[in-house]
Amino acid sequence: MTDPKTITVGSDHAGYGLKLKVIDHLKELGYKVIDVGTDSEASCDYPVFAHRVCKNIQDGVTKLGILVCGTGVGMSIAANKHRGIRAAVCSDTFSARLCSASASAWSVPALPATWWMRSWAPNSKAASTPAASTSSAPSKRMRRNSRSIYS
Repeated sequence: MTDPKTITVGSDHAGYGLKLKVIDHLKELGYKVIDVGTDSEASCDYPVFAHRVCKNIQDGVTKLGILVCGTGVGMSIAANKHRGIRAAVCSDTFSARLCSASASAWSVPALPATWWMRSWAPNSKAASTPAASTSSAPSKRMRRNSRSIYS
């Protein structure tokens, strides 16, 4: 059984600094974090790390993940290519909370480092917190929408 207190986190070079802050925050909340890279600010390709996070979720290693890149857009696009993964760009705490509350549909928030690094503050940590408190059981609405997405 997957431990609900474990989250997979991945970033590209543009999101590396924010990823470290997110990991520290999650650990403060008592979560175990699986960091799938990148391990530096050296230029790299974001899809590699989006795929690693999604594979951990699909393989049942974790139920949730967090992606971090420059804008959040590229990572969310790459993540949404994976069946069963729901990624959304969360550039504010409202969108992060809405994604988490949206019928347990969003398993992977994608955080834009270009935005969050400018505004990182104790209340901004909330962007990574909803992912940790989300139930992963798909709702009736999510199952219905998934049929439309994949048909």
